[in-house]
Amino acid sequence: MSLAEIVFKRPLWQPSYSNHVTLARLIFGALTTILMIELVSPGVGFWLYIAWALTDIVDGSLARIERRPTKWGAHYDPMADKSLCDGMLLYLCASDITPWLWLPTIVVIGYDAVMLRIRTNRPGMSASKIAKLKSFTLFFAIGSILGMNAGFAAPHLWPYLVLCAASLMCLISLVRYLRG
Repeated sequence: MSLAEIVFKRPLWQPSYSNHVTLARLIFGALTTILMIELVSPGVGFWLYIAWALTDIVDGSLARIERRPTKWGAHYDPMADKSLCDGMLLYLCASDITPWLWLPTIVVIGYDAVMLRIRTNRPGMSASKIAKLKSFTLFFAIGSILGMNAGFAAPHLWPYLVLCAASLMCLISLVRYLRG
């Protein structure tokens, strides 16, 4: 199956402003990771991450304003989150900020891979409250670590603890999804 078939046919593409934002998030989430690795200073990368993280709020708000949430958006919005968060976690691990960052990264990416499979088999499945809290916590932890890496804040332990909390929420959420 080609990328075009995956993106535009499963579930069917439904033109809306929110879906266009989600499609941009899918593309630019991965592109932001590549830019961070190859070209961009940590400060610029931090602001790129913040901009793309905020678009998560925009696409959901647009869907509600338009009063037409779509199956396509419900399916691909979580993928856009994963594209950005997982990419940034891999970037942070590759940056050698701290060696134990790999453990929560493996948990988060493993959770995302399993959830992708579950969502593919259960179309229309909505996110649980703990999964939404996990996403917010993960966005916040990654942004905080990127900000410290860019020199915008003094190094602290708390963003790493928040990241560990997000990885624990991944495990709790996964158990709940697998049970029911």
